[in-house]
Amino acid sequence: MAPVSNVELLMELRRLVGRVRPRLDTGQGVKMLYSDIASLSNPVWTVGLNPGGSHMERDQWYREDGAHDYRDGYLDPATRALRPGGLKLRVQLAGMMKWLGLDWSDTLSLNLVPFRCASWNGQPAPWRSAAIAFAEREFWPLLLTHRRPRLVVCFGNDAAKTIRRLFGHAAVRSFAVGWGNVTADVSGDGSTTILRVPHLSTFGIFVRPGAAGKAELAILRADRSLQSALEALHSTSDSQRAEG
Repeated sequence: MAPVSNVELLMELRRLVGRVRPRLDTGQGVKMLYSDIASLSNPVWTVGLNPGGSHMERDQWYREDGAHDYRDGYLDPATRALRPGGLKLRVQLAGMMKWLGLDWSDTLSLNLVPFRCASWNGQPAPWRSAAIAFAEREFWPLLLTHRRPRLVVCFGNDAAKTIRRLFGHAAVRSFAVGWGNVTADVSGDGSTTILRVPHLSTFGIFVRPGAAGKAELAILRADRSLQSALEALHSTSDSQRAEG
């Protein structure tokens, strides 16, 4: 199969979304990539369930060149007023990337489903089933045909379950995060590692006062599959910096 450029891949993904839009459109807009077009070649993916929002926004198929932190819009006062919890989430996301030792410029940021809605569970069950079916049978298979990440960070169980099915990950290792019964988990097949963390807007596990959760997070980070992925990513980044 001939290599597909990032622009070509973006257009193919966009065509897929446009084809199902008459069935799945919520009337609140589409957000496909929270990072720039070049990020489609990045080795780290962050994946949520779907974009939130109770108001209409113009479609966002990708971010401007060089924009990778997909919550940096919350620093804008107008955006912060619309989503007051966003700044708190951004702090957690920054804490997570520091904990991983990674940079947003290494990431492709997107959601399982690109259609915005105020509440996933508030959507009718047939819509949710159709949206997951589109993601699992069409959108993600196309993406994975042309790109393979080294590390995928999933926010929440729903996104992680679907992504793990797509990668064929059956064995999952669960870890405490020092927040009651809340857990994170890791799976890996030697080429791609999947890390599932709880929703950071609800469970602020990465930025806490004192030593809360630090021991538990250290054990999570030492998971053999996650550690292997991070070592490979850090080695690649170091080599690229040396060449630059």
